[in-house]
Amino acid sequence: MLVKVLKAFAYAPDCRTHLLLAPGDVVEVVDDVIPGLEAEGFVVDASDAEIEAAQQGPVVMLAPVDIPATWRTLTGVALKALAAALNGGPVKDAKVATAIIAAEVARRAD
Repeated sequence: MLVKVLKAFAYAPDCRTHLLLAPGDVVEVVDDVIPGLEAEGFVVDASDAEIEAAQQGPVVMLAPVDIPATWRTLTGVALKALAAALNGGPVKDAKVATAIIAAEVARRAD
């Protein structure tokens, strides 16, 4: 389903290619994650005009996964999405997500 991104988040549709989605992007997201993303305010349904505009050019750019300095303030879907982008696969538990992100922050600090 095509959605419009309202807040930036990392997304790995194939569990390999990590995309950093930015506000205003119109992207296809798997249906089973949309309710959580909508509930957390990350996406809304894309309008017909937004879909048409997105078809005129590139929608997203591949980018390394950025870990915001304020990552410890992330909750729910955002925390798990960031961890999934770093991990290369789904992360279903917030404690596991926190551990993944903390380990990557420590690795980058070395």
